[in-house]
Amino acid sequence: MNIELIKELVKSQKIRWTNHMVIRLLQRNISQKDIENTILNGEIIEEYENVITHTLVVWYMESV
Repeated sequence: MNIELIKELVKSQKIRWTNHMVIRLLQRNISQKDIENTILNGEIIEEYENVITHTLVVWYMESV
């Protein structure tokens, strides 16, 4: 998935936070806003292909 598309989805609030993800964020004392700010302002320092673990999944929601 293209990072620019992910940024647009975050900006337009067309993302869905799964219960599992929210629980993990709470356990790690990370806010949803921290994740959004990282996506919008962070820098990709390395990309991996075919890596499933520790992946942030952003779901496109057709109807918001």
